[in-house]
Amino acid sequence: MGQQRSAGALWLVAGLSSAGIAFFLDQPLDLAIFISGAVLAGLLGLGMLVRPSVRWVPWSNLLGAAWVVVFGAVILTRLSIPIEQILSVVWILGFGAAAAILAYVRRSRTAMP
Repeated sequence: MGQQRSAGALWLVAGLSSAGIAFFLDQPLDLAIFISGAVLAGLLGLGMLVRPSVRWVPWSNLLGAAWVVVFGAVILTRLSIPIEQILSVVWILGFGAAAAILAYVRRSRTAMP
């Protein structure tokens, strides 16, 4: 079950990054997106680190799909902002997507006999 811990660590990095960006936001919708993303990613990451199990994988996949859709929409709707701000959202999107993919790949390997 140590394979789940690396995905959990990636979810924690995504959550902490999302929380860090939230301090610099002033629009209520953006603030809600980043804070809820930070809370969900942090809880999932802690769950995967403290109690690694294959049961976390569906939750990771669900959060990963929502993560890509929501943060992808944030990127696409704000292409006129400075590149540094876009790259910070790409950073968050990348860690969330990588965590979901890693959890899925590692689950596939451990489930095989």
